[in-house]
Amino acid sequence: MDTLCFGSHSPIWNMGVYVHGADTALHYNNIFRDSSLISISQALNKNTNVISTPEIKWHNMDFQKHDSAKLTDLFNSKPYQGQSPEKASIIFLSSDANYSRKISDDPFFNYILEYQEDGVSFWKKYDCHHPFLLKDYPFNRSKDGVPYHRNFSKIGFNAPYADKVCFLELLDIPTIGNKSENKKLFYNLTSLAHLKYIDNLISEGGNKLFYIPIGVLNDMIHLKKKHNIFTWLSLEKSKGKPFSKTINGNKVQQIYHFSSSQIHGQVRAIYLTANHWLEKTNTQLTD
Repeated sequence: MDTLCFGSHSPIWNMGVYVHGADTALHYNNIFRDSSLISISQALNKNTNVISTPEIKWHNMDFQKHDSAKLTDLFNSKPYQGQSPEKASIIFLSSDANYSRKISDDPFFNYILEYQEDGVSFWKKYDCHHPFLLKDYPFNRSKDGVPYHRNFSKIGFNAPYADKVCFLELLDIPTIGNKSENKKLFYNLTSLAHLKYIDNLISEGGNKLFYIPIGVLNDMIHLKKKHNIFTWLSLEKSKGKPFSKTINGNKVQQIYHFSSSQIHGQVRAIYLTANHWLEKTNTQLTD
């Protein structure tokens, strides 16, 4: 079976973003070759001349917990994807892991099982960080988590990064639909034990870099007020600038969401700041 991975290999992409011709491409490349950009905030805030592509248009589907018992069982045992949060150096924290409603009824679900069992080995085996990007993915590629992982692939992480990267969510269960359609249900589906686990992971050190979109940070503010967790988080002090905070050797950095076209202007900066973090913490890439 052909398992070609779609994502960062498209010829229309240059350095991870759409660019205005050669002059802008040269300008963009020079920006990120500047060795003085050692600050995560500096790099992520650097102005680049990019073409904004349309925002993802979400299809109407009621937000809810995924009704697949198999998929839910997978998350009960491993509420993350990729490397385990304890072992990972780079953690991408989002709100929920979104899947097609029918995914567990299709033979493709075997890839999901394989990935969830060992995401590091999956990435190295297929040279693809997530099964949503495999050629044989049988569902609509414009929703259900696919745009997120397609845009993530533009960063340029390859298989040697597999044991450094973790995908973690505020919900410890798989979902269907867009959480913005029912934020009350989203908050009700959260597990306090899982939220405390994330809070401890961020605040107790371990040389981890957390990339978190503003929407997820806002969700965490809401949950902070409800449960008295994430007490280190305060967006008022950021004064309109992207949130950035160092906590016991860990770093939390605000980025755009990977389902947003705005992320195209940050992918190269994420690549550089992540690699700088790995070098700073003496973390070696392995084949």
